[in-house]
Amino acid sequence: MRKGCTYKRATWLGLILNVLLLFLLLIIGYHIYPQFLYELDSVYHNYPQDYTVRTYFSESGKSFFEIMKHRKRLYSESSVGRFTVESAYHDLTGDARADLVICNYHGGAHGDSDYLVFAVNGTVARIDTIRGLLAVELKDLNNDGIFECVGLDPTFSYFQGCSFTDSPLPTVILSYDIIQKRFVPNGGFMSKTPLSDNDLNGMISKFRSDVAWQRQSPPAELLMTVVEFIYENNECQAWKLYDAAWILDSEAAEEYKLAITNALQKSPFYKSLIAPAAN
Repeated sequence: MRKGCTYKRATWLGLILNVLLLFLLLIIGYHIYPQFLYELDSVYHNYPQDYTVRTYFSESGKSFFEIMKHRKRLYSESSVGRFTVESAYHDLTGDARADLVICNYHGGAHGDSDYLVFAVNGTVARIDTIRGLLAVELKDLNNDGIFECVGLDPTFSYFQGCSFTDSPLPTVILSYDIIQKRFVPNGGFMSKTPLSDNDLNGMISKFRSDVAWQRQSPPAELLMTVVEFIYENNECQAWKLYDAAWILDSEAAEEYKLAITNALQKSPFYKSLIAPAAN
């Protein structure tokens, strides 16, 4: 009887050890050979700096990428989403070297994505991760050889029940701040000259006559313009336009204004909009 119990315990112990060994092999395989758990999605080679980026994807919705040089892995990362190489030939930080930008697309109807920025120079260093923007483009706005990150802030998406098409999507321009060591809104690029009094009065008249008021709701374009002015560092003129164009009762005006200001506080960019980044 004891022999039988001893045999059963040995069998169970052997089974547990085999499971643990298999688990250990899977972990090792994941770190050394990601294709065990992922399918190869794309291969990108940067010839000037001589490194390769491989991206992998799995049906579970997870993605993996690795940065290789001479068959040696310099960096790897996994996450929910799908990794793609966005750029590898633009200098974003002002060090006269091209930076690597990898996009992690999270899905959704409007392209929710993160942008991982790396410096690759023999070693790999994560510079920053850009979050909270849609439709990101890299542009050299002042032809100085340093590229800015230009995108749309989706904070006001579906604001107060409006459609995505009628939602304000203000443009945000990010530059790398060498002091803060991260990408921040560049007020110098985003600021625009306020409208003249004549142009502002003309805009007020247009909004006051909009047929949307007949439905007891403000025109979508009024909200878009107010938010656009705020992001262009013309907040005083934005509220002047809002107060003069509003034709419904004052209580509704205050409630709607409060909703706008509350939404602004949720934006990851609003608080630093008027502070120009170091160039």
